[in-house]
Amino acid sequence: MSVVGGTVQRTKFINNSIGTASTLELSNSSTRGRIANCLFADCKYYGNLITGSGDIVDTTIRNCQTINSGTASLMSVGGGMIINRCIITNNVTAANALLLMPVWSNVGTIKNTLIAKNSAKHYIVECGDTDGYSKLTNVTFADNVAPTGVLTARNNGNYNGKLTAINCLFYGNSAKDIHCTSKVYTIANCNFAEKDDLNGTGNIYVDPCFKERG
Repeated sequence: MSVVGGTVQRTKFINNSIGTASTLELSNSSTRGRIANCLFADCKYYGNLITGSGDIVDTTIRNCQTINSGTASLMSVGGGMIINRCIITNNVTAANALLLMPVWSNVGTIKNTLIAKNSAKHYIVECGDTDGYSKLTNVTFADNVAPTGVLTARNNGNYNGKLTAINCLFYGNSAKDIHCTSKVYTIANCNFAEKDDLNGTGNIYVDPCFKERG
């Protein structure tokens, strides 16, 4: 389904099974799309769930599965993707990352968002190695399963992904919270469950005292 340059809002995608194409394509080379107040739940898909550049706001993505190891659930390309005030929980992907943000020398943004109890082959959020700039602000990463690292910024020798994480919280994840081979990163005013070897300013290492419901 293509929403190139358009808007999808107040829509529920439940128990869908998608073949090779992306469920929602936000953009082409010159336009941006928008997804607002939507729910994706209990879906199984072979391609990307959402790809392109545009805005995803006030949207919940839960209990979804990507079965193709060569892709990602959400992939920011072109002009970059902005994810704001979203809940991304209990999703599983066979791909290297749940969210891939190569952004091709543009900016990809995640802010005011909960990313919890997801599982990926290597990373939950991968900031690509194409000179893109990924900015994360007020993001909570909790109880995710990602063997290599929850958040990564990579360098492949020719390109250097840039990462900024400000006022983010990392807790209960299965592996190292941030895995950086990129040399261009800013980690500031974040809370980690344990001491990390990355240099940063204003970071703390305390239990956030999450409580189970009930």
